Amino acid sequence: MKKNIELEKFTGEDKQIRILYDLLESREFNISHNYQPSIKEHREFSLRNPYRTWFLIKNNGEYIGSTYIQDNNSIGFNINEPSISIVRYCLDFLLTNFKPLDVIKSVRPNYFFVNVPYSNIQMREVLNSLYEKPIQVSYKL
Repeated sequence: MKKNIELEKFTGEDKQIRILYDLLESREFNISHNYQPSIKEHREFSLRNPYRTWFLIKNNGEYIGSTYIQDNNSIGFNINEPSISIVRYCLDFLLTNFKPLDVIKSVRPNYFFVNVPYSNIQMREVLNSLYEKPIQVSYKL
């Protein structure tokens, strides 16, 4: 089946917040949180719009994840079943439409990078199969 991938810009609509919450509930891998927030907590977080830009990912009309760029030039992916075609489409879109923010030494590099949970082997393999190279492994203390 041909993939029909779309990125929908997050605008803070109630429908989008609910979709993101449902995706969060189904997420297998996490870096930044240790518990499932309430819908109220999630709504407050979402409406603060903490990212430079944020998109919901649709495949064949179905919401399958989200991607965003942070002010530290990191690109985040939350996709339960990442594939080369989906990740490549998202990266191509983001790298075409956004430029890294200027370097701030010891704070922000002058390039985009992606953090992936170490246990998310599928996403690591997808990124390795593309043109990306690992630059570090981080440990939670």
